[in-house]
Amino acid sequence: MAEIEANERRVEAAWAEPFAHRAADLDFHGAVVDAAQNSFLSHVNALVRIALESAESMSNGDGENARTAAVLRADVARAIRAGDAEGAEAAMRSLVALDRANLLEE
Repeated sequence: MAEIEANERRVEAAWAEPFAHRAADLDFHGAVVDAAQNSFLSHVNALVRIALESAESMSNGDGENARTAAVLRADVARAIRAGDAEGAEAAMRSLVALDRANLLEE
């Protein structure tokens, strides 16, 4: 939980620096995957991380998307902390969909 929350804070603190922001965001997702203790998900996450690290675009999206992403990351962390698997899954699905839409838009 501490690693998830620390990475959540890193993402928000790194807003102005695209490389640091992307690294922190990937670390946030990685911490969530690590907490799941699911080896298949860990392998998929490693592949996704490689793809995203090699993507040319480093945009953080517009201000509204950034605010929405921050709320969703907090929702993921809050649900995990509360042991609410369904809530964590719903928030993570929304966060991944937002990230995907941002990448496709760029």
